Amino acid sequence: MQQIVKGAPADVFASADQEAMNKAVAERVIKAETRHDFVANQLVLIVPATGTVPVHALADLTRPDVKRVAIGNPASVPVGRYAKRALEAAKLWEPVEAKAVLAQNVRQALDYV
Repeated sequence: MQQIVKGAPADVFASADQEAMNKAVAERVIKAETRHDFVANQLVLIVPATGTVPVHALADLTRPDVKRVAIGNPASVPVGRYAKRALEAAKLWEPVEAKAVLAQNVRQALDYV
């Protein structure tokens, strides 16, 4: 969006999170009445197919045998913000943050697994 704010031409702006869309409206980059949600994200918890640590729920991420948890970087990646919020809501952010391996995008997080 920074490029659009600085004048780069765009016919469509699609973002992975509401925060960026809210900022686009506030910056008057898009008209609020043209904003439409057309897809939604859903967080998933995955483990390696050959994994031996039983992880079935968020709370399992705090187990001592879970050494690393790959998530998007909450400072720069929408899915990282979603993951952090979900973990905070479950009161698990602090113990999981200590194990976090921060990725720059979803694909990189998946590669870490």
